[in-house]
Amino acid sequence: MLQAILLGILGGLLSLLYYWAKQKQNYWKDRNIPYIKSPLLLGHFFKTVILKQHNIDALTHLYDHPNAKGKPFVGINVFHKPAILVREPELVRRILIKDFQYFSNRHLGADPDHDPISGLNLFQTKYTQWRDMRTKMSPIFTSGKMKQMFYMVENVGKELNESVAKLVKSGNPVAEIRTLFARYTIDSISIVAFGTDSGCLRDPNSSEFLKEARNAFQVRYVDKVAGHLLFFLSSSLKMFNLKAFNPSFEKFLRRLFDEVMTNRMKSGGNRNDLIDALIALKKAEIGKEKVVFSHEVLVAQAALFFFAGFETSSSTMEFVCYLIAKHPEVQAKMRKEIREALKKHGKMTYELIANDLPYMGAAIKETLRLYPILPFLDRVCMVPRSDEGYSLEPFSSFKVPSGMPVYVPIYNMQRDPEYFPEPEKFIPERFFSENEKSNDCYAPFGVGPRSCIGERFALMQMKVALMSLLSSFRMEFTADTPKTLDLEADTVLLHSDKGVLLKFVADSD
Repeated sequence: MLQAILLGILGGLLSLLYYWAKQKQNYWKDRNIPYIKSPLLLGHFFKTVILKQHNIDALTHLYDHPNAKGKPFVGINVFHKPAILVREPELVRRILIKDFQYFSNRHLGADPDHDPISGLNLFQTKYTQWRDMRTKMSPIFTSGKMKQMFYMVENVGKELNESVAKLVKSGNPVAEIRTLFARYTIDSISIVAFGTDSGCLRDPNSSEFLKEARNAFQVRYVDKVAGHLLFFLSSSLKMFNLKAFNPSFEKFLRRLFDEVMTNRMKSGGNRNDLIDALIALKKAEIGKEKVVFSHEVLVAQAALFFFAGFETSSSTMEFVCYLIAKHPEVQAKMRKEIREALKKHGKMTYELIANDLPYMGAAIKETLRLYPILPFLDRVCMVPRSDEGYSLEPFSSFKVPSGMPVYVPIYNMQRDPEYFPEPEKFIPERFFSENEKSNDCYAPFGVGPRSCIGERFALMQMKVALMSLLSSFRMEFTADTPKTLDLEADTVLLHSDKGVLLKFVADSD
């Protein structure tokens, strides 16, 4: 009898679960909204999370689906949650800029109590905390501050040039580009953010920074899964005791940050770097009732700066160099522009980098159009609970309820021939001077109030590296360079799945 009762209870619970799951699956069908059917409870990104499908493939399937074609948005499911995939540029602009107050939070977000180094950084924090942090951190990334930091990045650029010169002189002028740029970006981030010489370019085998950076970003299977869950089912991270960063890297970063902060505050020195800026924020709150920049918040910002400055910039430069080596006519124009700028200024300066390399800037923009390192943007609707929802008029009578995720597939929109003619071709001229027009589909750094706060630094870092190399060397394909780029299948961010080997040829050769 007891067994029958237990089986009956279990059957009832399973029936309720099935009914609930079917309601979620049929959410869009019941509201007569264009949608793409997904597996029960698993949604459209389950294969992405378990590393069986790249998010680009999942997004492309949704973006190009017959049910989505010609529609301003389409209903999808992110696991059990009904969500929206936006396809209309004007609607993208409304969500990210015009009506930002209703979409000020990202859907992703680690639990700040369980994973503070991830959950408390500027990229992930919720609106109220984000607003206070963004307001106080924005002055760190002005043009004036970049100019103060420039000499540090320039010195690392010189070491990059010297490293390649050694390769050329040794008779082995071929380098795996992403690894080379990883060493450069770690060196520049370590000196700018932490006032520490990481020595990656000079002696990569003994650099603790390089070792920890290799461990940090989704090397283990569990770390890669956690990285995907962060974007698609972040509530599960705490449940499975997962964190966005590898524990070894977190331990290293905390130790480094505490040592540098303690030494800097004791010495009273001033380097005009990120540590100085964070110390100033901390001091400004002494005695105040409301403290925004607690110790954990400061560590979280340092982690974000390290990640963004290292991982995203090194991958972007890999793509840039691959494309200009594949298109030598573009590389020749960039090198000509560099020579003319150096003749004008006499040496590399911040003003030169910021104002006199428009074609290089166009080449970087075109690269980021083809390969936006984060291929989608996510938001969550935050209308007051008392409201019916956010109106999508005139595109639809549907009202987006509070808590619904919204995804913008920028990779797909930036390769849509409707918005970018001949989208698969590498054409920097489309972003050059009078040819460039505002385009709501172009958003590799995001757009609106939550756009990337470090965009100026990232562009400065990339331009310094490219100028340092192209002023002395030409880059060419080797017999082992892939003729086409395939993307690494199991990462959230865009990476080439194979090492890109390029040959450096000195001007005197």
